[in-house]
Amino acid sequence: MCCRPRCSVQQLPTRLAGRKQGPNNAQDINKEIKIRLSIKSLSITCGIIWGVLILISGIGNLIFPPYGAAFLNVIDSLYPGYHFNEKPGFGSVIIGTLYGVLDGAVGGAIFAWVYNCLARHRRQDS
Repeated sequence: MCCRPRCSVQQLPTRLAGRKQGPNNAQDINKEIKIRLSIKSLSITCGIIWGVLILISGIGNLIFPPYGAAFLNVIDSLYPGYHFNEKPGFGSVIIGTLYGVLDGAVGGAIFAWVYNCLARHRRQDS
């Protein structure tokens, strides 16, 4: 299971038992929490989502030609080797999907890295 919590609901009271109770408790919790994005997980997620989006748009366009034409023209202008206007076909959709997976993965990795850098600097400043 990839979405398993680190501690179960039964373990939570025992993990919180040692913490102070009172007005400073919220400040202590804020100091302990380190929220970071997993670069690998976000990269894979963004790559899959963007690739599937391009795949669905491309297949939809093959079935019903006006579908997603403007979007696919933009993708045609961004990804070298993907030709929407010249050779529309299933091979072109696969090439666009592969570009989308790669582009989404790189974009997700950059986003997670920048977020982690900014979150680290924010924690150091406060």
